[in-house]
Amino acid sequence: MLSNSLRLPFEIPDIDYGLRKADGLLRIDKSMLVLEYRIKDGLFGVLKSDIEEVRIPLRDLDSVEFKKKLFSGRFTIYGRSMQALEEVPGEQGTMVELKVKRRNRKTAQRLASQVQLQLSELRLDEMSGDEGQD
Repeated sequence: MLSNSLRLPFEIPDIDYGLRKADGLLRIDKSMLVLEYRIKDGLFGVLKSDIEEVRIPLRDLDSVEFKKKLFSGRFTIYGRSMQALEEVPGEQGTMVELKVKRRNRKTAQRLASQVQLQLSELRLDEMSGDEGQD
């Protein structure tokens, strides 16, 4: 079972061509990836929205990955369809990139590994279920 204690702070810097940005928190809740976020004005950083939440069932994800950068990192979420991520601000079709600060890179790597493990288990369960129906 996945640890529900991992919470990954993130930023989506370029929403609406840089006019807005989002700051949020990514976590796993049972079989869902949960993004809590606020939208801010991209120029002045003034709060524009209440805290919003998007729940993405893990079965709707294709994969996730984390890549280290020099001073930060990128946590990328890939959906199995365009609908999987349509509610996430800054989504680009079937993917969304979350910027992660340097101090949170270890948490991002652990979270990516846990999600990938859960996705592998889901795929194995799907394959097992298909074999029993022949």
